[in-house]
Amino acid sequence: MGFWNTNDAWVDRYGNLSLGQTGLDDGAGDATHRYAKDDVRIQLDITNLRGIPVTNLTMSDTRTAVGQYNRLFTAGAAITPNVPIYIPLLYRTLAGLLNARTSANPHGMKVTAMYLNYYIATAAATSIAVVFTSETVQVDNTARTNASTTPLGAITYENPVGTVVSTLPVATQAAPYVCKIVPATPAFLTTNRQGLTAEIQLSLPNTCVVAITDIWLDISLALY
Repeated sequence: MGFWNTNDAWVDRYGNLSLGQTGLDDGAGDATHRYAKDDVRIQLDITNLRGIPVTNLTMSDTRTAVGQYNRLFTAGAAITPNVPIYIPLLYRTLAGLLNARTSANPHGMKVTAMYLNYYIATAAATSIAVVFTSETVQVDNTARTNASTTPLGAITYENPVGTVVSTLPVATQAAPYVCKIVPATPAFLTTNRQGLTAEIQLSLPNTCVVAITDIWLDISLALY
């Protein structure tokens, strides 16, 4: 038989859950969707990143120290490669209804920020930018389209974190830049098989090296 101790365990009207410690163990709440937890972090694997197209682009990995790796993009001429990141979220389609009259609130995982860390060697980059896109669900024998090229709204850059800048830094620097990419309107994506992609857009002169050292995502989570 289950036991509910109202002094130590509760669910508030926003869906925030406490299983003890006088309500201190799970109070993180999303400002827009108050039932979601906004303290989730995901570290992405940088060693699998690829630039497209690959003409005059060399990609390699280096090791700075134990557990510290870098993904290098080296230009053999003036090039403009794009680096796609298929973001591994858990999506909920909300096919059912909460009850006969009310549809369920959106659930799943939504990106609230992205952290992109990198250094630049040999020559300054021309430009570096990040965009988010959401492709329309693919249909057999049908041309592909994007449902939205701004699914999370306008993008704001910070470098260092907390300082808003108009563009991501491009000057040579031996130690990593730590940059935060903040979308204006984070959203749960609930259309079946319609995911979220980030794209790092590089414009590099000959000999420029951009080395990505780390990528993290801030996530708001609501699975049930």
